Amino acid sequence: QRRVELGAPLGVGAVNRARASSDGVGGKGQGAFLAARAALVEDSADVVLAQCYGREASAGFLGALRDRGAALGGPLDESLWVAVDGRARVATTLVFGDTGEATEIVEPSPEVPRAAFDRLLDGVHSARIIIPAGRFAGVLVSGSLPPGLGSDDYSSLCAAAASTRRRPPAEEEDDKGGPCFFVVFVDSVAADLAALRATVSSSSSSSSSSSGGDVLVIAKLNAGEVFKVAGVPDPRTATSDSAEARDARAVAEA
Repeated sequence: QRRVELGAPLGVGAVNRARASSDGVGGKGQGAFLAARAALVEDSADVVLAQCYGREASAGFLGALRDRGAALGGPLDESLWVAVDGRARVATTLVFGDTGEATEIVEPSPEVPRAAFDRLLDGVHSARIIIPAGRFAGVLVSGSLPPGLGSDDYSSLCAAAASTRRRPPAEEEDDKGGPCFFVVFVDSVAADLAALRATVSSSSSSSSSSSGGDVLVIAKLNAGEVFKVAGVPDPRTATSDSAEARDARAVAEA
């Protein structure tokens, strides 16, 4: 993520001088990972980031990601980081003057080959997520999908994660009581909610008997989807992401 602050509105066709600029970690999923790591650091909970990233020009953001993550509990587990050919996508935010009005320029992502995504799935499949009674584990899918992947791939990833959960041996059970849960958080218009829920539920029911607890799917709707479900015209159509909102019936049924 690159942030460029201008002292005046952008002049198209003119030289624009920046008042300040900065670089950092900008992926929605990466931001959620860092937030979860910060929130759970005192709980000794494991938070792992799974990502495919363009290996070209990625040293800066990977270094920033490692530094911020390490400050929140030590070195990161990079076992689910898969490099692909191509340049890491950069999103540039132009912030104008004292108004704070922002314009976002998002570069294209490199294509993620099927073999690379399969390596990511294999890594998730090899995990063993232990959920003590009264606690939960989960997976968050966040942001848009890169070229080469489709909405079914989010479902496959969530199903792979759900199928790995296990109850601890009886002698290791704590005294918290209650059921254990596996929660799928969805923060992406790229995910087909109904298909994702069906796929994860099927994976859960067919997994081994050592699995336990219920699977919950929680979707974060964008503003455009909220307007659609409510049957109210979106007043921000020209400036929001509502053009990508899923069909209201599909959202409501899911």
